[in-house]
Amino acid sequence: MIIESDRVMIDGVQAATYKAYPLDAGQDDPSDQIDAPHEDIIYLSEIRVSPDYRRRGIMRAVIGRLREQGRPIVISPLPIDPDSSIDPTDSQIEGLLGWYRRLGFVDQCHLMRLP
Repeated sequence: MIIESDRVMIDGVQAATYKAYPLDAGQDDPSDQIDAPHEDIIYLSEIRVSPDYRRRGIMRAVIGRLREQGRPIVISPLPIDPDSSIDPTDSQIEGLLGWYRRLGFVDQCHLMRLP
């Protein structure tokens, strides 16, 4: 598994993509997805893991790598894709929130934060 700045490669195949970027305290988010943070953070968004590579610990490894930067990680836990015609079911949403909570993320308004 090779973790790059915006994707994960396994045996030459792109297994996952994501966006992760640091935001300093008071800095506006260029994507306008969150308000300017009160502390230095890493904002993680647009996580997509190919169905063939799910449940292999890919995003757990990405989050571990991001934590090495020493900043809290903030996510918007619900997939928001305006181009998607598929709405996640309540059980899928609860499953996703539970997964983030098991990793140590805590609810913070409409976001989740990993200290």
